[in-house]
Amino acid sequence: MSKDAEKVHQDEDLKAAGFTGKSTAEGFAYGGIVPGFDPNVTHSRSIRTHPRGIAHSLLGLDKIETVQLDESRPLIDLLQEATFGDSVSMQYVGDKYSLRSLLRKAHCFRLDAETSAMTTDFGIAIARDLEAVRHIAIPPFPVTWFEVDNLARLKRATERGLKLTETAQRLDVCSRVGWLIHPANDLHSEGYYATYCTIIAQGVMVAPLSCFWHVGPPSPFDEPRYASDSDLQRVCFGLDNSGINKIDAFPSCASFHLHYQDVKKHTSEVRELMLEISGELRNIWGLLLALGAGQLGAETVTKPQAAPAGPHPVAKGKPVLPLEHKVLTIKLSKRTTVEKVAAKAITGVKHRWHEVRGHFRTKYNADGSIKWRIPIKPHERGDERLGKITKTYKVER
Repeated sequence: MSKDAEKVHQDEDLKAAGFTGKSTAEGFAYGGIVPGFDPNVTHSRSIRTHPRGIAHSLLGLDKIETVQLDESRPLIDLLQEATFGDSVSMQYVGDKYSLRSLLRKAHCFRLDAETSAMTTDFGIAIARDLEAVRHIAIPPFPVTWFEVDNLARLKRATERGLKLTETAQRLDVCSRVGWLIHPANDLHSEGYYATYCTIIAQGVMVAPLSCFWHVGPPSPFDEPRYASDSDLQRVCFGLDNSGINKIDAFPSCASFHLHYQDVKKHTSEVRELMLEISGELRNIWGLLLALGAGQLGAETVTKPQAAPAGPHPVAKGKPVLPLEHKVLTIKLSKRTTVEKVAAKAITGVKHRWHEVRGHFRTKYNADGSIKWRIPIKPHERGDERLGKITKTYKVER
């Protein structure tokens, strides 16, 4: 890619993200994520449902109006219904019709509690080599929806010794979150957006920014890294330095967002909200890696989810029909761990690190005679991330 083409690509990234400035670093420094939070603190991966907290501090509202939703219904069905109205919790969606069209194209999966908890495990396992994971973080369908049990994964995070924010420790933390994954052809032919959704006291809410990434070759230009670049990586991955080039994965507006291709600066509420859900992309990649690791010990099982009983909600004089769902379960085979599955998927190596003794390699003819014999020097094989095999030899008389 030429420097001129790269410059055009970066300019488009800035437009899509809705920031001002001559560079990614400058743009985000003016309108992006505020620096200064502790990188050792795991953010909540959810937002508080407390009415005053979300309405005033995150949505910037003075008047608090709460709504009652039937939370027994799938989250994507509630979101689809919300696209027909003007709920303040949907204020970051500028094109509701575009969002609704995506939802109706989505293959929908609900993760059971154990699989939801496992997304935390995979998110931890891949943290050391995110650049390798980026190339294989491909969704199973062009438009895919995952509904996650947020309480189960927060519990697992606590069990794994991760620090949670004050918000994540609340009793009224969001119980479910949704990830809408769809193509980002406007930024990259091999790119994807992942958009966060949940339920708050004011209704169904869509995050003001999505996370963009692509699975193609990394950016060929090594640009200087600024503090603001690290902040953006924290938003996506919950890490100070992810090892990902700054234009290969970053927070961005999707085509249905309010500030899509707009130079208007994001408000402080947007920055606070994106910080509150930081680290989501790492867990999404962990899930996508697990879904593609069927031959490596992670079996994926799906079964139909019963459709909600009627009567169905009515919008513009027509019933809003529920979308077809499947319950998704990931099962690990015996003697397999999340770490082993992740390491094998990342490296493509199925053997642990081990030493190989010097020996001869022999080629035989059809009649059994030796055709050639060559010496093989001592060497090492395998990958340390899968473990080590050490051998000792005892010589007896």
